[in-house]
This record gives sequence, structure tokens and C-alpha cells, in this order.
Amino acid sequence: MLIYTSKLRYFADFCLVLSSLATLCRGLFIFLAGVFSMRVSGLAKALNTTPDTVRYYTRIGLIAAIKSSENGYKSYGTKVQQRLKFILSARQLDFSVAEIKDILAESDKGHTACPLVREIVERHLAETEKQFQAALLLREKLRNAVAKWRDKPNKAPTGHMICHLIEGDNHEQN
Repeated sequence: MLIYTSKLRYFADFCLVLSSLATLCRGLFIFLAGVFSMRVSGLAKALNTTPDTVRYYTRIGLIAAIKSSENGYKSYGTKVQQRLKFILSARQLDFSVAEIKDILAESDKGHTACPLVREIVERHLAETEKQFQAALLLREKLRNAVAKWRDKPNKAPTGHMICHLIEGDNHEQN
């Protein structure tokens, strides 16, 4: 009986050591998770954006948070931080969320996204060029209007006209 009691004591001591190691490992994991991951506000601050932006991209599935089982807080690791940095950079270039999803999908498959990015940028450049040309035409119309309307008199609205400058003199009645 004495042999079993001493073996049981060794086993209990061994379990106590294992339990202490498990606690130490859990603490180390939590510490390292804190060093290499951030909560919503920390990630937002690090990337000069808002917590709502981080939550939005999490909600639509472009980034994923790790939820702590202990406190329920969401945290974001370094890969997610890099991914969000890419997303924010792409948004600065006016990429749509749908375009960013397509780019990330290519990357997630292990494929290069560069051809897709080039295609999108070229399409955006062509559209921007059209908008720029339209803006130049509008600027010219506005300059002509300013020059033409500078010396025209102010007129009160009538039943047929609100502003003769825009509607033209052909609606005027004498």
C-alpha cells in the first residue's frame, strides 16, 4: 500500500508541474498574441484609419479577426494587418471593394494578382481621362457663361422662368 501511495504522490506532483506548465504556456501565448496582434482600435491607430473601417472590412469578410475565448475581444494578427494595409492602399487608388475582393481572391489562391491590378488601373485611368476631358468641357462652358452673363441684368422670376441666365432670353416676355 505504501508503494501505491508514493506513486500516487509522484503522479500528483507530476500533474501539478504539468498544470503549472500549462498555465505558463497559456500566459506566454496571451503575451505573444498581444505583441503580435492588435485589437480593433490598435489596428486602426497603427494604420491611420478608424475602428469603424476595421469593423467594416471584418464584417464584409476582407479581413478576419481572432476572437479570444477568455475575454471575447477580437484581435488581428500581422498577416491581417498587412492585408488591411493593402486594402487601404487600394482604396486610395479608388479601387472598389469588389475589385479588392477579386485581387485578394487571386492572392489567396497563391496566384499573382499583378495582371489583374494592371488591368484595373488601366481601366481606371481610361475612365479618369474621360472624366477629365468632360471636366475641361464643363470648365469652358462655365467660363463662357461667366463672361456672357457678367453684364446681364438681374431679373425677377416669372411664371415662365426662374432665372433668365440659365433658361435663356428666348423665354422672356415683354
